[in-house]
Amino acid sequence: MPRTSHQIRQAYLQFFAARGHTVCPGAPLVPEDPSLLFTVAGMVQFKPLYATPPDKLPYKRAASAQKCLRANDLESVGRTLRHHTFFEMLGNFSFGDYFKAEAIEWAWEFTTRELALDKDRLWISVYEEDDEAADLWKRIGGLPAARIVRLGKADNFWGPAGNTGACGPSSELYYDTGSGHGCGKPDCGVGCSCDRYIEFWNLVFPQFDQQADGSRIPLAHPGIDTGMGLERTAFLAQGVADNFHSDLFRPIIARIEDLTGVGYTRDAATRLAMNAIADHVRALVFALAENIYPSNEGRGYVLRRILRRACGKLRRLGRAEPCLYKLVDSVADAMAEPYPEIAGVASRVAALIEAEEQRFLGTLEAGMSRFDAALLAARGTGNVIPGPLVFTLYDTYGFPPELTAEMAQEQGISIDQDGFRAAMEEQRQRARERAAFRPRSAPGVLPEVVLALPGTSRFVGYERMRDESPLRVLRWRRGERQEADAQSGMALAGETFDLVLESTPFYATSGGQVADAGVLSSVDCIWRVTDVRREGDAIVHAAVLVQHPSEIQSWEDLAAWVQAHEDLRVLATVEEDLRGDTARNHTATHILHAALKKVLGAHVQQAGSLVAPDRLRFDFNHYAALTPEELQQLEATINAVILRNIAVGTEIKDYDQAVADGAVAMFGEKYDSRVRVVRVGDYSHELCGGTHVQRSGDIGLFVITSEGSIASGVRRLEARTGRGALRWLSDLRARQVHTARALGLGSGQDPVRKVEELVGENRTLRRELEQAQAELAGNQSGELLERAVDVNGARVVSARVDVHSLDALRELSNAVRRDLGSGAAVLSAELDGKIVFLAAVTDDLVQRGVNAGELVNRVARITGGGGGGKPHLAQAGGRDASRWQEALDQVVLVVRSML
Repeated sequence: MPRTSHQIRQAYLQFFAARGHTVCPGAPLVPEDPSLLFTVAGMVQFKPLYATPPDKLPYKRAASAQKCLRANDLESVGRTLRHHTFFEMLGNFSFGDYFKAEAIEWAWEFTTRELALDKDRLWISVYEEDDEAADLWKRIGGLPAARIVRLGKADNFWGPAGNTGACGPSSELYYDTGSGHGCGKPDCGVGCSCDRYIEFWNLVFPQFDQQADGSRIPLAHPGIDTGMGLERTAFLAQGVADNFHSDLFRPIIARIEDLTGVGYTRDAATRLAMNAIADHVRALVFALAENIYPSNEGRGYVLRRILRRACGKLRRLGRAEPCLYKLVDSVADAMAEPYPEIAGVASRVAALIEAEEQRFLGTLEAGMSRFDAALLAARGTGNVIPGPLVFTLYDTYGFPPELTAEMAQEQGISIDQDGFRAAMEEQRQRARERAAFRPRSAPGVLPEVVLALPGTSRFVGYERMRDESPLRVLRWRRGERQEADAQSGMALAGETFDLVLESTPFYATSGGQVADAGVLSSVDCIWRVTDVRREGDAIVHAAVLVQHPSEIQSWEDLAAWVQAHEDLRVLATVEEDLRGDTARNHTATHILHAALKKVLGAHVQQAGSLVAPDRLRFDFNHYAALTPEELQQLEATINAVILRNIAVGTEIKDYDQAVADGAVAMFGEKYDSRVRVVRVGDYSHELCGGTHVQRSGDIGLFVITSEGSIASGVRRLEARTGRGALRWLSDLRARQVHTARALGLGSGQDPVRKVEELVGENRTLRRELEQAQAELAGNQSGELLERAVDVNGARVVSARVDVHSLDALRELSNAVRRDLGSGAAVLSAELDGKIVFLAAVTDDLVQRGVNAGELVNRVARITGGGGGGKPHLAQAGGRDASRWQEALDQVVLVVRSML
């Protein structure tokens, strides 16, 4: 009998392979279906097969073990014993082949014979109208009617996806874990939300086609779609307490105990927190291994929520520093048999998690005092944190509202969800108003002349830069008059038009490459091309009319003139120098992509690009800033490829064959069945429709001009090639000469050494200044302590002081806090014409309830100001100088109220 999770997985696949099923590998976590963020079920990869004619199917039966990721149950993870974000679904599928009888028979056989689960503890649910399934369970499983529960549409009916389409009943297998896991309610049973009756296998029977009027007709080829949760099945087969005691989780939880120094059995809250952390780190490891990175939108936002939720729970277990990343190896070890590839990327995944932890914990530390203050205020106002404050925690401190709600709930506090959504909408509205633009002066349908249906515009720019072609469409984009090029007496000169030609050498903006520039000319008309884009199969040239016959004074005149020349041909001429610059940058982008993988690692994936004549920009996934040594190595590697003068070749292939041959396809791009492959010798091999040089040596020179972060886990490189690189280096040399002159250096002297000397002198002066400030602060501290007031055994100081900077005020506050022993101080000064308050509280008073953030805020509010900060040190601003001393006089009273 299989007992380990891997044995269960293998036994399942072997069981169904023996019954004619094709065992298919699981799909990636990012599905091809654009309506889904993640693969959420085993059937996702097989979805198209249910609509495929039987004679076109690659197979009629399939089985798989599928990695899944769901976030809809995120808040339940760690609160129940059965919910997960990442899980595996074992499934068997039929595409118009077998149906209910076989699905039920095999489910019963595998459950009772292969897994040897206790038949007396098995329960079944069926759709309330599905007599066929109920009768099959009685006959095949010998189950009494009392253990076959009929449930409604919400529980046991699937689909359709929309108002019409395939749908059908389902049947689920449950296991009774005993009353100890139940809720104790009299009506507790199958379908209850407690942990007693665990649903571990769902059999879906798509057998109807729902019509627009709601009626259902039988499908010609009904199917089977099943899903068995491996985590739940392992828990039942291994006879342990719950999912998190199975071999899938115990090694990870043991590592959490080691890291935190806290025992799993300390209390219920600890167990649930560790369960959630173990679940979440599995989700993160598998997602990051597939190059899905935390971000602020889409699936990246889901990952960020998961990571921050895990960090929050680790913090409440006493770990305030990054340590989630230290669990990656335990995940790799636990999943080593089915997924050995995880071990190969474990170090990269750990680095990504650590970097994201560092970012979040920095904001978390800054925001926790604000969160604590929000909790304190909520206890006096109906135990609800207001929506605008929830939004501030999200917008300023990076707390997702779900995290705020969960942390607050642990303290018996709720959040105002409606108020948060309203504050979020207000911000969106402000953003829309900032981005608003003036409408065109002449809205509506643009006037156009269609000489022939445009059909498909042929791009001939790979072969030549000049081409004469019939004009198919002319459209006037009125109201978009351009400056320059308009000649005296020409009414339409300077106006922008759209032109569609039968063929064109102009490259349309695509794949990150910008459009070509150049000229269109015909008879007495000349247009300057400003943009080229695709509209369906047509290539549209946006062009400014520079010259036209003098008799044309209006759009009507131009339209009539064009129609009179119904065989009008246009000479399209691409500006060759700019095309050459763009081609150099585009080929360099391909080499850069390959070089990044060699220098940084195979995990690097393109996340965006821009190829223009003057520069190239390349965005890629990586978890850390590139070091100077890495940048130097990258630049040297690319220039070495350029010096080799490798041939650049292109060929047209079937998409599947091109990918199988190793061509890199960009994630998210849509490709035709036939694709263009660009190969730079044996160095780079990508699918690309752009324009390129003939040999790598044509690039001339490659220089990196900048590198930085544009999002979490996403870096951006900018570079120049050819003429652009030479201009950049020339500008750099000019700046060096200017710098040397500004430093008073002569020819041949090194400005870097001089700057280092000046920086060293500045550092010395700063240290001397800080030392003087510290001595002054120490002297002033003694004077201030003499004026301290005793409040319930603590010393309290409040004073207006004369300092020249905020740093000096902080230094003085720290000195007073250090010398107080036990107490609190609020010092205030006028800096740059503004009132500043700084509160400092010793650690023992923080423990007694005196919070520096709340203290300084209450004092500053007297002057119409406000602020906050950490429990032991906080800052606020004041407004009304006439109430300055009144505010300081209240310090003793505020501290007394807190104690």
